Amino acid sequence: MVENSKPKILITLRENGQNGGPYVSHRRIMEDEYLNGRYSFEILWFPRARRFLNPFFFFRYVRRIRRASPALVHIAGLQLEGFFPMLACRFARVKTVLAVHGSISEALNVGRFAKWRSRLFESYTLRKASAAYGVSDYVSNWKICQKSKRFFGTIYNLSGDAKPTDAPSTIREELGISRDATLIVSTGRITRDKGFDTLCEVAKRFADRPDVFFAVAGDGAYREEFARKIAAAGQEKQVFLLGYRSDVDNLLKGSDIFLICTRHETLCISILEAARAGLPTVASEVGGIPEIVDPDCGILVSPEDVDGFVSALDKLIASSDLRREMGENGKNKIADKFDDKKIEKQIDDLYRSVVNGKKR
Repeated sequence: MVENSKPKILITLRENGQNGGPYVSHRRIMEDEYLNGRYSFEILWFPRARRFLNPFFFFRYVRRIRRASPALVHIAGLQLEGFFPMLACRFARVKTVLAVHGSISEALNVGRFAKWRSRLFESYTLRKASAAYGVSDYVSNWKICQKSKRFFGTIYNLSGDAKPTDAPSTIREELGISRDATLIVSTGRITRDKGFDTLCEVAKRFADRPDVFFAVAGDGAYREEFARKIAAAGQEKQVFLLGYRSDVDNLLKGSDIFLICTRHETLCISILEAARAGLPTVASEVGGIPEIVDPDCGILVSPEDVDGFVSALDKLIASSDLRREMGENGKNKIADKFDDKKIEKQIDDLYRSVVNGKKR
């Protein structure tokens, strides 16, 4: 196919949002070989929302969209990250595809008035989208999605690199951990919402276990407090806060168990990556996580249940056979339910239905 014959699609990405799920999932769409053969992708950066309150900036953003002359704009998310690009696209008279990753209703420590106001923005964003979809069945069953006349159901996130490297992991050598020790890994935004305060308490319960280590990759508002608590417990050589890592595949391949203690999650790209790498998962039983993790491939625990997480980890630490069995089951589930070829085709079909103005 000639490059210029490909429909151009702008995809919104949050500036400095590399540590977030929507950024990762939409970057993967842009870099997907199958979709790249059919579309020409460009990034439409989303800066801090308050910049849109400046009319001059807002209309420059509208002009940026008009100059690009895209066949459609693929918007990542609701809340203000979805509202302002959707409003700009309406001014630019451009078609849109909206991916629903989350909602203000899921946010913790947000007041009732702020949630009510944000739901108005979210409702507008969904109503004005040319087409919308949820990244999990959990999301697709929300009332706000069900009420949308242009909502087309669930399209899961692409699960990761279709061609992971065969190179052996170097993470244990980097951290000075023996091959016989158990390495528990967690990745994502290090915030209280994502349960890293709970994970910190779980890790502290293993302070007297020199054969168990934790590696946490990511960054966020809770990282400094996490580090202080680990230092106070004298666990700096047992619990490693690695910061943002671009070599997640290397980290997962060198680990034994994946752990996530989040309080809310619409799907969780981190679990998809871990399962694809063959790791058993211990995770919170919230949101869309049970769509990935079942008793065959992991253990689900109530959020904030430190004892429950410790018990689940102990069970897996004690049995390499169980870890291996659950890891293999998880890998098979990802290959089936979250098959990238199937997801690529769903995205392609949705794009073409919007570009061609057809009902799906």
